[in-house]
Amino acid sequence: MSEAIKNMSNERASHIPQLDGLRGVAIGLVLAGHFLQFSLGKYAALGNSFGQLGVLLFFVLSGFLITTLIVSEKQKNGRINLVRFYWRRALRLVPAFMLFMFVVILLTITHRIPAIRAYEFAACFLYIRNIFGRSEIVAHLWSLSLEEQFYILWPPFVSFWNSSRLLIASVVLTAAFCLWRAFAIAANLFDYNAGIYYLRPWFRFDSILIGCCLALLLRNKPQPGVIQRALKRVPVVMIWALLIGWSLVGEGSYRPVYLSLQTLGVTWLLFRAVTDHKFLLLTAPPLKFLGKISYSLYLWQQPFLVAGFANWGIIERPPINLIICFLVAIVSYFLIEKPFLQLKDKLNLKSKEQFVMAGAN
Repeated sequence: MSEAIKNMSNERASHIPQLDGLRGVAIGLVLAGHFLQFSLGKYAALGNSFGQLGVLLFFVLSGFLITTLIVSEKQKNGRINLVRFYWRRALRLVPAFMLFMFVVILLTITHRIPAIRAYEFAACFLYIRNIFGRSEIVAHLWSLSLEEQFYILWPPFVSFWNSSRLLIASVVLTAAFCLWRAFAIAANLFDYNAGIYYLRPWFRFDSILIGCCLALLLRNKPQPGVIQRALKRVPVVMIWALLIGWSLVGEGSYRPVYLSLQTLGVTWLLFRAVTDHKFLLLTAPPLKFLGKISYSLYLWQQPFLVAGFANWGIIERPPINLIICFLVAIVSYFLIEKPFLQLKDKLNLKSKEQFVMAGAN
């Protein structure tokens, strides 16, 4: 059994070094894709494929990491502390998000960007931007909305099932979402180009669920079977080649199965990352740092790389926009994100101590 799988049972699973690097790859794909597609206005197909792949990688990683942590907590303590879970989510996401939204509101008031209607601001704050809204500067918040909608449902769902039944249920649900989306696309129930199949939770929850499936599979079956050993024999470069190749050509001719096969490919990549501590380049310091600031980078890339406001002058010109995006994200991480992450860890330790004391009595 690899060292990475042994470590997945503890509370620090989110700090497996190669997963920080994989986050760095994910945000790198998003930045590269948006820079090519919107800032340079070239290689639109390649840029779109990179951006989609990066977001999907974030989704699968998120499902894997959070399921690992909450299942570990349930097995250790006999239950999941839902209040603590949601407080930790809030401390992780809300501070940097509120800074971003404050700046957007300020830009709206000062007419530096096109007016945004009140209902769309409400959609952003309520994490339903994947259902309502049109403004480009906050369009990327659809992915945060999808994640939060999923995590309203997933931890309570986990709390009512044991691990083996939970694995079966999550696999069935993942397959059901894939089949439902494939049927809806094949039957042309909605306009494919409207983004409904890409944005709505009832068509995209499988992108997070499959990461949950992987976490449960590795926890319930840590000793590699025939299929796991076969998957590990394929060179990482070939996995990337298959993923990028499919991302470039699959959507054009194979729309009903495009996202499902892309999701399987990303999950295969994640499987390799968590079962091989020497996974190619993912422990390199630049990639790990990129992974650490990935949330702030994702928030701030939209106004600088995508929205493209002409009245911002040189700030919106490449590569100045990319440089400024990095600088703002680094400031956001060290001044806003990191202090609240430290507070989150302190509160987590305190809550664990309180639980132990209560159990001792």
